[in-house]
Amino acid sequence: MKIPEIHDPFKHLRPQLEITQKLISSHKSNVFSELKKFHEKFNSDILDSIQKLSKTLVEYQKRSSIAYRKLAEFGWYITLETDISEPIRLTEMIEKEEVDEMELDKEMMTHFKNHFKVIRKTLLRKFPRRKEILESAFNAHKNSDYNLSIPVFFSQAEGICCDITGKKLFGGRKDSNDNYHPHTFEWVKNLERESILTNLLEPLKHKGSLNQSDSEFNRHAVLHGEDCNYGSETNSYKALSLLNFVGTIVYKAKTNSD
Repeated sequence: MKIPEIHDPFKHLRPQLEITQKLISSHKSNVFSELKKFHEKFNSDILDSIQKLSKTLVEYQKRSSIAYRKLAEFGWYITLETDISEPIRLTEMIEKEEVDEMELDKEMMTHFKNHFKVIRKTLLRKFPRRKEILESAFNAHKNSDYNLSIPVFFSQAEGICCDITGKKLFGGRKDSNDNYHPHTFEWVKNLERESILTNLLEPLKHKGSLNQSDSEFNRHAVLHGEDCNYGSETNSYKALSLLNFVGTIVYKAKTNSD
């Protein structure tokens, strides 16, 4: 019996394939050259994008640091829940005189009102030794007893700061060049290489309004009985913002660096 010839389905394509192979061989150097150019351009584009991104991040970090410091100059401190672009937006609007301090207070109070329950729960959980005192302060604030809530918020913020950093939250000293630095300045500087949160700690490197004896509302005048008109809702939220800042952001920066 005659075995049928096995049909080669690619037989008619072989001549074309051979021609294609010769063409590739003859232009191999050109192909590799084009691939090399593409690879170099691709790498160059990627590097350029990374450099642009890095530059943008550095600029954004600079602007946000300025914004955090300026908010502290108005007596406000951010939370971990704060939108990262919000401090920049608010402070730049103030500089352009698009909003005034009263409008800033209104926006910041809305933020803290919305997060009051979370702040309370977080601080009571993190600092059980201070739970009874903190609960009394939170209850006083909730009941509009601001004359009672504000001094406790201030004193507990200072106590927690001392526990975390070993430094006093209020007060400071001048260096050899007569530049004033808060007690927490050196702590932040020493932490800068260790924590990604140091950008948020910018207020601890400067003298905010709550730490200035000549500002309308400040810790010294309240706790030393010099100011008898401090008991407002706005001031209580400002003091709470400081307490929360110390108990969450400063706390997190410290624990992340350990």
